[in-house]
Amino acid sequence: LRAAEKLYLAALDNDGEHLRALCNYGVLLGQHKSNFSAAQELFQRALDVDPRCLDAQEGYMMCTEELEGAVVHDPSDPAFEHFVTTGEGEELPDGMVPDPAQQVLELEEEK
Repeated sequence: LRAAEKLYLAALDNDGEHLRALCNYGVLLGQHKSNFSAAQELFQRALDVDPRCLDAQEGYMMCTEELEGAVVHDPSDPAFEHFVTTGEGEELPDGMVPDPAQQVLELEEEK
């Protein structure tokens, strides 16, 4: 983990908006070091670079849930700015379509 952390820090020193480094370092800090506050900041930076980045959205939400001790359902939360709700209640990034496998299941249920 130390080697990976050094690589992520070097990448971010070189390019502070490197999307993969922001997300991967956020995962390292959140999942492996339980530093959810620092991880959330990295995921927010990643969302600033690309609001449609699914890894950043998921990471931000995971950190928020860990920090608040509950599942986040607040539409005013910054991560929700990047989401829309489909008729089935699934949260999907703007412009994305539901999972094709799920669509097939829904079609079969309608028959």
